[in-house]
Amino acid sequence: EGWGSGEALTIVDAVGEAWVFHISADPTHKSAYWAAQRVPEGHFVVIANAFVIREIDPEDRDHFMWSSNLFSSTREHGLWDGEGKLDFSAVLGKYDDRPWYTSTRLYSALNRAAPSAKIPAYENPLDYPWSVQVDNLIGPEDLMNFYRTFYEDTQFDMEKGALGGFFGLPYRLEIGGEGGSSYPNTKGQFARGLSIPRTAYCIVAHPSENPLVYLAMDMPATSVFVPFLASTLKEASKVEKLEDTMKFYGEAYSKGLRTQFSRDSAWWAFDFVSNWMTINFHNMSRQYVYPAVAEWQSKALAAAEAYTTESAKAIQESVVDFWWGLADMLVVRYNDNYFNFPENKPDEVFTIGYPESWLKMVGYDNDWVRPQKVESVKKCNAMHPTLAFDSVLPERMVQSLTKYTDSHSHYVVIAVAAVGMAAIFMMGAVAGNQYGRRQAKRAMEAEGQNYHCLMG
Repeated sequence: EGWGSGEALTIVDAVGEAWVFHISADPTHKSAYWAAQRVPEGHFVVIANAFVIREIDPEDRDHFMWSSNLFSSTREHGLWDGEGKLDFSAVLGKYDDRPWYTSTRLYSALNRAAPSAKIPAYENPLDYPWSVQVDNLIGPEDLMNFYRTFYEDTQFDMEKGALGGFFGLPYRLEIGGEGGSSYPNTKGQFARGLSIPRTAYCIVAHPSENPLVYLAMDMPATSVFVPFLASTLKEASKVEKLEDTMKFYGEAYSKGLRTQFSRDSAWWAFDFVSNWMTINFHNMSRQYVYPAVAEWQSKALAAAEAYTTESAKAIQESVVDFWWGLADMLVVRYNDNYFNFPENKPDEVFTIGYPESWLKMVGYDNDWVRPQKVESVKKCNAMHPTLAFDSVLPERMVQSLTKYTDSHSHYVVIAVAAVGMAAIFMMGAVAGNQYGRRQAKRAMEAEGQNYHCLMG
């Protein structure tokens, strides 16, 4: 693509040898630099839209490989001074005005792989280690869950703060432009999740004696990884006509265009649900989608364990059928921003409304019959203490879901943090004591504006 562009690949075999490969165009646009580094046994590496290979030791051929022009050409073009060992990431990596775009993912994944390391949250991606020794063996399901996080219960929790909205939506609208902003006078950055709405698909490859790939359509947080077996490819290779090979796979995984909605497509099933969740992400995720993900992921792992084309195809078909049913149910259940006809109250409709904590946060009062503005979070932070958050679902609605929750008790381990923390429901801290509010209001009214504090 030209100077400044690059790519990273990983290569792993069935016996556990793993290499990370980087390639970058050179300044002439006519050639490229590349390097590869062996991952130490028992170590974990994260690549998050940035190079991670650091100092290359030319004496260590067991752990490093590189292009013949790497050292000479980088010196020739003034990219490297030739002193010491060449740091591939520092010399050829690009770190723009949004370092947290990479760093939040490094922080999350490395700490999940090695909690005992207690790696701090560095803004500069180059401050993170190239790899970490894992605390425990990491399996396919662990990796799937790494991808599903929105940094819950950390300082980067994407469900909280002003951008989380009324119901803790962890999706972010990417602004674009130079430095991450299309607005020249508005600079900033927000956390980039491991799971983002524009994801086309996510894979977890398992190069074992029975190699396979787990595929999740759309964003992994609200999707299910289903198995596709290497042995199925061998079976399909014996078929003469290409169109006849499709009988070995769930049909919905072979159909679909992003330009045309279709109920025949697996991708559209998962994409529709993740988009519908923007109406009330917190409630939909905790009550329905996350339990469904946990249940069906367990079934998919069991199907993979069986390691037959029949078991893999069956789970591919079943999960898509279920997800379209889930989509239909969620359309009814959250229609018009109400909670409609829940399992134990099939004839009733419940009001959800704005969460009380959010109303307090923005200073809701009788003046809100007119459009109101909010002041910068940073100006308010020193002025007001934090308030606890109320539950988004009224208690009577929670009670109506008792039967459903009990039937999904296997999800309790995953959901316990969300259920146990009142703060998980909303956007951050709120305008605090009355003295502070009065002082802020006087200062703001002096400027001829009616503002409320929006805390983060």
